[in-house]
Amino acid sequence: SAKLVLACVAKSLGAHLNDVLFSAKRKDDGNTTADLFNGWNTIADNEITAGNISVAKGNLLELDDVIDNSNAVDVAKMIERKADPHLRKLDKFLFCDPAFADAYNDNYLLTHSGISYNTKFNQAFVEGSNNKTTIVPLDCLAGTDKYFLTPKSNMLYGYDSMSDVEKIVVDRFSPWVLTFAAAMFFGTEFY
Repeated sequence: SAKLVLACVAKSLGAHLNDVLFSAKRKDDGNTTADLFNGWNTIADNEITAGNISVAKGNLLELDDVIDNSNAVDVAKMIERKADPHLRKLDKFLFCDPAFADAYNDNYLLTHSGISYNTKFNQAFVEGSNNKTTIVPLDCLAGTDKYFLTPKSNMLYGYDSMSDVEKIVVDRFSPWVLTFAAAMFFGTEFY
């Protein structure tokens, strides 16, 4: 049973990382998972502030409309069509809020119900992308105002599993009590 408990604790470490992949903000004196590294939203915000990501440079699309089940398909098609031609020809992902994916599915059902290839409720690809843009709703993006249209190879995450600096230690300092300690290194970046 001790091994099962330790496995659950280790699993929870991974779940916490997943929850903050986009929203984490590095703090030198931080002590939570969200303080360990800069997530992708934080990196994007910093690049927008620095002017490296902008509408003028063509690598930022600002959406002004409220997205709901009456316009989500049109918004997704606009995102696809405004992308750089080099990006459009690649297999890519649209990482988004789960509410956007739900609105897309609802809107798709309403607007494409009579089409013979509309055989399922869950539409995994952006209409008009030649099945090159997969909609990927992520729980860790719930409530965000940012979507990422990117090839898979652009979203990088790293962790240290090779050096002697990263350690996961289980020890018994008193009878019947196990202590689980982890020194972990983790980070995200755009390629």
